[in-house]
This record gives sequence, structure tokens and C-alpha cells, in this order.
Amino acid sequence: MLEIIVTIALVLLLILLFIGLSVTALLLMLYGPGAATGFAAALSAHRLGVDPLGALAIGLLTFMAVTALTRMMIRAAIRGVRNLLT
Repeated sequence: MLEIIVTIALVLLLILLFIGLSVTALLLMLYGPGAATGFAAALSAHRLGVDPLGALAIGLLTFMAVTALTRMMIRAAIRGVRNLLT
């Protein structure tokens, strides 16, 4: 478990060094909720007895759905701010 945490921290540090803080924050805001729910859905499906490929498919579909919803909410928030400012 510690290796996973250290690996994630190092990858985030490398991303921060190469693309900057604001872009990293935007990527985490866009893909973070989808990745977390996709992982949880795949793990739950596997623990409930679904075969590994099925669990992977469930996780991927959940990731895609949550990321699409997050993208729509971010776009709606941007449109709302634009409407307030104009």
C-alpha cells in the first residue's frame, strides 16, 4: 500500500514539474472523481464475484460516465460565470 501512495505522489510531482499547478488542478478536478468511482465500482464488482474482465469493464464504464458528468458540470459552471459577467 505504501508503494502505491509513494508512486502516486511521485507521478503527481512529475506532472506538477512539467505542466504546472493550474493544469494539474484542472486535470485532477476533471478526472479525479471518475477515477475514484471507477476504481470503487470495479473493486466492489470483483468482490461480489464478477470475473476480472467484467469488473474492469464496469470500472471503465463508471469512469467514463462520471467523467462525462463532471465535464458537463464544469461547462455549466463556466457558462454561468460568463452569464454573470456579461
